Amino acid sequence: MKPRKIRAQIIYAIILATLFATLATPVSYAQSSESAGYLCTSNMAVGFAYNNSLKKWEGVHLGLQGVFSKFTLRLKHLKDRARNNSAGEHEDISDYVATISEMGTSAAIPCTFGGTGINSRIIVVGDDDNLVCAAKRRRITFNLESGRFISAFLFGYVDGIESNDNMPTMSGGTCEKMIEK
Repeated sequence: MKPRKIRAQIIYAIILATLFATLATPVSYAQSSESAGYLCTSNMAVGFAYNNSLKKWEGVHLGLQGVFSKFTLRLKHLKDRARNNSAGEHEDISDYVATISEMGTSAAIPCTFGGTGINSRIIVVGDDDNLVCAAKRRRITFNLESGRFISAFLFGYVDGIESNDNMPTMSGGTCEKMIEK
């Protein structure tokens, strides 16, 4: 065989191997298995407010100021692994430790997933690319692919206290990946 033909076959084999390796990599790993920081901003907010003059609760649109209207979300990648999900299907997942810092503060608040201890600090992101955790009594769902989040504060109202000191709220917004230096 001629050297030129052999060289062409080697290059062809390298290209095929590279394409195969790229396609064989699970999409969830390719999109989410890295440590990252995100700057998140609320775009909308709603809640329940107690109307003292009418003596009843009402649904209201809220301003975008307040707790978690602008914050940073930091994800420290721990590892990638596989498991069977609740439907018994194979799922590729990534484990993270998540923290949130409100704008204007330097305090990193752990964003955990239920319970106590080290396992509550490990946040699992599966094939749906959703990260779900809680910080300061707020439940936050963030999608790594879309960059959107929902934050819900589900306390107040049900306690029977007719006050806006602890009003339930929900906000939604977007997060932009920060370039780390």
